[in-house]
Amino acid sequence: MMDSAYAHVLSQMRSELNERFALHARVESRLSSTAVHKWMRGPLQALFVALLKHHGLDSKQVLRECFEIALTLGCDPLDGVMQARAHLLEAACSSTLPKLAPLLASEPTVLRAFCNALMQRELDAQGWLSTMYQLLNGGAVSSVHDFKALGLLASWRCCMAHYRAAALKYLPLASDASIQIIFAKETNQFDVPALRAALLASPWLPSDSKQPKIRARIGGASVLNGPFAALPLVRGDQDQLYVLSQRGLASDKLSPAEFDCYQLHIDQFGHVLLAQGDQVSKAVYAHELPNSPLPAREFAIPPSSTTGGLHSQVDATDALDLSRWGEVRAVVRQGPTWLVCHRLSYAITVLA
Repeated sequence: MMDSAYAHVLSQMRSELNERFALHARVESRLSSTAVHKWMRGPLQALFVALLKHHGLDSKQVLRECFEIALTLGCDPLDGVMQARAHLLEAACSSTLPKLAPLLASEPTVLRAFCNALMQRELDAQGWLSTMYQLLNGGAVSSVHDFKALGLLASWRCCMAHYRAAALKYLPLASDASIQIIFAKETNQFDVPALRAALLASPWLPSDSKQPKIRARIGGASVLNGPFAALPLVRGDQDQLYVLSQRGLASDKLSPAEFDCYQLHIDQFGHVLLAQGDQVSKAVYAHELPNSPLPAREFAIPPSSTTGGLHSQVDATDALDLSRWGEVRAVVRQGPTWLVCHRLSYAITVLA
């Protein structure tokens, strides 16, 4: 059953919304009117009604933002990742998103920004949503600036490693209470001042052991659902790393245009490969980094490495020889981080 006030605003805006749908359909061929109607009659109607309980909001502008969300979700993505995100967003419509109401009077697009952030593929969406709920529920987000700053910090903590530089600018300004919510796990090990200092000092939190640990494995062969069609090459400098992977079969004379190029970001909280264009590939191809000697043949595996199925068959107390994943082809060091490229699996093991 449709809420009467909601139905009234919909009828007033029918022509505008139909025009917006038609414009979006020209760009997105998979747009489904059935899916859009399902969202507008279900979760987004409930969200609209909850938001309008906060007096002073422009009902038409709130409905516009809800409709933009429905257009994004109305493309009926076939992949499981986006379907899972849609289920999270549906739950958020009744719990987290109504808490944005105080911010919408000054900047209605905050509603759409929240939903777009939740849809980012690299994000630990469940963790981010839980963190944002706690921040909003605890009154830590009192302005649009707070929302953007704390949302960015939470995104960084939830696997968006490419946000590190931007997040560090906000870190000194965030309250201790906000830090304790966003970095709940880390504040069990460090007090807030020590944690701030450690996060600013290095991509990796200090550990009791001086032995490098296996932090992650990146990439893998495309035949095994990885991104790399050939052995990855690491390029770059001490400020930014790139990974190149040849598109076709090996040839005697390689050209930068034959490679897919990814900007690599990695730290304590996650790793991200951002696809780059041919111009970047050509620019970084010649920036070959020297091979570095490994500090030892075996490395400790911290308990955190066993999550996500990366090392699920290995006891966290064991040591692991890197040759398990194929012959080591190259070793590149950037500060405290080693990247070990494996010839057979096309994967990169990260040590720090």
